[in-house]
Amino acid sequence: MLLINLSNATVNVNVGITAGTLTSNNEQDVGASREGIFFSMARVHTPSTPTRLEYHMTAPAQNLQSQTVLLNGVELGLTPLGELPTLSPLATDNSTPISVAPFSIAFAVLPDAGVLACGTAP
Repeated sequence: MLLINLSNATVNVNVGITAGTLTSNNEQDVGASREGIFFSMARVHTPSTPTRLEYHMTAPAQNLQSQTVLLNGVELGLTPLGELPTLSPLATDNSTPISVAPFSIAFAVLPDAGVLACGTAP
């Protein structure tokens, strides 16, 4: 799931995986509240992994003119051999909201979610 926050405030996103089929006209699929935004995705089986993997890309000190990118708070850069670095995710409990910092991009992986649209059904 890709989340982009172009506002100057942190946005909390609640993600739910429910049984059944969702339609694009259902107001419960995607919505907003004072607490943040929530998404609900249809699944075909119960996830066995209670965690999700998060990758948060930000600029240092919210300096959008910076030529440096942070991944989960760590500066991204090539290794001494000129190779791409290891991209280490944050393991987070599925029951907590995804907190997306101002002017940032977050990518969340829901292992074993069984969402048909992702082609991960057993």
